[in-house]
Amino acid sequence: MDLQLETKICPMCAEVIRAAAKVCPHCRHVQRRPLLTPTLQMWLAFLPLLLMIFGGLFWLESLFGHGRDFRIYQNQLVVVDSKIHFSTSTNGNFISTIGTLRNDSPYGWKDVQLEVQYFDRGGNLIDTRTESRVSEELPAGAVHAFRLRTQADRSESEYISHKVFVRSAKDSRKWP
Repeated sequence: MDLQLETKICPMCAEVIRAAAKVCPHCRHVQRRPLLTPTLQMWLAFLPLLLMIFGGLFWLESLFGHGRDFRIYQNQLVVVDSKIHFSTSTNGNFISTIGTLRNDSPYGWKDVQLEVQYFDRGGNLIDTRTESRVSEELPAGAVHAFRLRTQADRSESEYISHKVFVRSAKDSRKWP
């Protein structure tokens, strides 16, 4: 057996004594037990590594996880105003909706998907256009302009009214 594991030096008289001794047989000094056992020392040595691993997992989840649920804040992305514009070109007739979108939520959003619905005089849906504004981020409190353009299937006189909806968005903190 290894003598160094079975013996120790008394801190008071510096004599070699048994490691299990509670009192030094030479000077009668009460021997203290180590607070940290070898097993506990090993776990304490690995604790910073475990904390870094769990911290890294939480960080990765914040980057690649789902993020905030947009549906909770959907009503806080407000179409402030919008107008329709009809144009004719050699490629055909086009209808555009131009307006502004304001983010009243406390969070930024990206990949905002807008949908515009066009109605005739009787209030019937006659055309629609959906588009994601992929390249833009809409920070909290910001106002952004938008334009949705599509080829018109009907004549200009049939496009009487329209309505713009915010259909979806992603948490701007998420990557990608």
